[in-house]
Amino acid sequence: MKKRKSQEKNSVHKQDTALSRAASLDDKIYLTLIDENGDLAVETHAFIAGNFRFNWNDSVDLTMVLRGNLKLCTEDGIYELGEDDFALINPNIGHAGLMQEIGTIVLVLLFSREFLERILGQVPLFDCICSSEKHNDPGMMKIRRYAARIFRELADRHTDIAGRIFIKAQILLLFSVLFSGYRKTGGMGPERISSDLQKKRGQAMTKYIDRHFREDLTLTELAREQEMNVSYLSIYFRRCTGLSFYEYLTCKRLEYAVYMLNNTDSNILSISEDAGFPNVKSFHSAFRKYLGMTPGQYRKELALRDRMNISSSFTLPYDHPFVEFKVAEYLRCDAEQKEPDVPLPPLPESFGKDKILIP
Repeated sequence: MKKRKSQEKNSVHKQDTALSRAASLDDKIYLTLIDENGDLAVETHAFIAGNFRFNWNDSVDLTMVLRGNLKLCTEDGIYELGEDDFALINPNIGHAGLMQEIGTIVLVLLFSREFLERILGQVPLFDCICSSEKHNDPGMMKIRRYAARIFRELADRHTDIAGRIFIKAQILLLFSVLFSGYRKTGGMGPERISSDLQKKRGQAMTKYIDRHFREDLTLTELAREQEMNVSYLSIYFRRCTGLSFYEYLTCKRLEYAVYMLNNTDSNILSISEDAGFPNVKSFHSAFRKYLGMTPGQYRKELALRDRMNISSSFTLPYDHPFVEFKVAEYLRCDAEQKEPDVPLPPLPESFGKDKILIP
């Protein structure tokens, strides 16, 4: 019975996913930088915040509030962000934003973890939340400055060799600030696999979960599908995705459940079952862990928002007047600030004696 319901509604979910992916191709909304390997390095977009939209991805996520107020709920904590506040979200941390003021505009920059590791080495976990009392903190001002430069350069379509070098320079400056002042103590993400063959195997695992997460899926079933030992697959999966099998599965189920809460009148028990949760208690537990409230509390919040005619989030064109105004404001502050002192590496002993080759 459950599998039939899964197949019946899966087509609707797939259509929604397809529409979402098609929208990402709209170059009036999403600005991207593709690296030398043809992979996505940086993506940025702005949106008007609305109801919860659960996200998690394998990127470092810089979420900046340009106007209004946003409640940002993550598994690491809940943060109230006002105008000019921002939060840095580590890779694979489930999160969702809930608008607290009509007309809240948010700018997001996503830095691919693989791209960062190619230029920086292993990327640590960061602890970086900028609230109103930290607006004038030098490190926070630099992060906002470099983010505005990256957005502006991408918006101006400066992706020739000079533009790419400039964007990478700003990324390096931004992460030099994060490395020097905002690293989590002892915080390193799990060691990841590096070979293309292993990555493809990992992608095959996540695709299988994406197709079957609404069923009674177990680690044992995935191991049988992949013809791997259960214990080995558990370790292998974490090294592929940065998450355990059950963390990834829970995120997929929660993503779908939030979508259903936002877009249907189905009761909470039905949504829990349709999303694949083993029981409503586990659904409540996951919802509270990631979003800081129960599904029932969120439904009451949605009812209130419906009476206020508040809709779901929607993306904005990158040249939206207010987005351009705020970025220009950050760049004006940039012009008033002198460049930070970036320590240079020591010169080699052979400097001046032999030719130095720069790799």
